Amino acid sequence: MGRITKAGAWCNGEVAYLAWMADGPIADCLGFMITRVHETGPEAGARRILPTWIAFTDQSNPDWLEQDSSVWPIQQYQWRDLTLRRSRDEATVRPIDFRIHYEITPVGLAGPGRKPVPASDTAPYRDENGKPRYVGPPRPLFFLDEPCKTESIDVTHDFPGGGAIKATYTNGILSTQNLLRQLEKVQGVKPQNIAPGPAMRITEGLLKTLKAHIPKKGDPIRLFLTADVLSFLTMLIDRAETGNGELYLALYELHDPELIERLTALVKAGKAHVILSTSGSTDLNKKGDPLPRKPVVWDTGNHDARIGLHAAAPAAERMQDASSTTTAISATTSSPSMSRVASREP
Repeated sequence: MGRITKAGAWCNGEVAYLAWMADGPIADCLGFMITRVHETGPEAGARRILPTWIAFTDQSNPDWLEQDSSVWPIQQYQWRDLTLRRSRDEATVRPIDFRIHYEITPVGLAGPGRKPVPASDTAPYRDENGKPRYVGPPRPLFFLDEPCKTESIDVTHDFPGGGAIKATYTNGILSTQNLLRQLEKVQGVKPQNIAPGPAMRITEGLLKTLKAHIPKKGDPIRLFLTADVLSFLTMLIDRAETGNGELYLALYELHDPELIERLTALVKAGKAHVILSTSGSTDLNKKGDPLPRKPVVWDTGNHDARIGLHAAAPAAERMQDASSTTTAISATTSSPSMSRVASREP
């Protein structure tokens, strides 16, 4: 029987990537249960089974509710831990700077000498109203072998460990159902007429709801989606405001009201230098319109921020335009999509 011979884990401070290999086919294996073990930090000693959303072929998950990988095991040799920092069902993020390792265990059906996988408190079969959380019969699983452990990794924004380079990330959306549960806990009322599903199924109604939350300073959904990027950028602005240094930024998208206000004030004070790329476009031509065609309107995303920054800049070198999307620092804090912010200490 094949066995897992090697497993590794890597982390960017927001998401962990895992990969493992076996020396041959693992008999009767239906997949792998992955457990995150917290070695340090506020949750030191905690063991968290990673969630999954894909059911067995004789089951279905119409409400797109997660189960642990002890219920729906991972059926491949690599995985991403998307809940390393973010909660699976609340608008909260774990504080940065802690150490973890992972345990990867093959699981399968019953067999001689195999111990059953115990039930998990974070993966109940029925919800609080007694309704099954998925369609189809539960499938008891059993351990096929001892877990294979990865080396310990540090969850940090300082690279190399404790070094001078910092990198932060926003939070993506795991699924619409996950986001609906977060919105329900924040608003007290579950959004209506929004179908559950993976993140690519974001509907117009959900997008409208998000756009109402994201621009609000201090809004829990805003703070969850912007994650460490927002606090990192405001920390840089704070340092420039109170110290003798100046802030140099190259930005791709800038349409967040809080950041626009603070950066405009910093540019006006002569303490910030900004390169702002073009972002967004609008084609005024409709299908079938006669020639000549109207020119495409560019920079619809950054236009308002650009006008304000130019007006505030005491000198031309404080505010510059760029047509390239290649940036030294990229910030998309008013969008739930993944973005990066990086800096290097002097």
